[in-house]
Amino acid sequence: MLSVHSTATNTNSGNVDQSNAIDSQLQAAVAGKRRRGRNPVDKEYRRLKRLLRNRVSAQQARERKKVYVNDLESRAKDLEDKNSNLEERISTLMNENTMLRKVTD
Repeated sequence: MLSVHSTATNTNSGNVDQSNAIDSQLQAAVAGKRRRGRNPVDKEYRRLKRLLRNRVSAQQARERKKVYVNDLESRAKDLEDKNSNLEERISTLMNENTMLRKVTD
């Protein structure tokens, strides 16, 4: 019985040692993440990277807006042309209608 207990104790102490090792690794990883933000070189790198992403994003937004505005202008011109043609047709039909009324009277 004693040997079983001592084996179990040895196994438990092995688990404790592994647990302590894992805890120390996690703490080192967390500490590494904390230190990374404090490094001025990393901060400057991240700032420049963010500025570049922002500049690219702004340029893409300007391009999308330009395409959108050009599309709207094209559609507006098409609709104006169609409106003009319809107004001309209305005028023609009204004149024709007036002439036909005079003929039938």
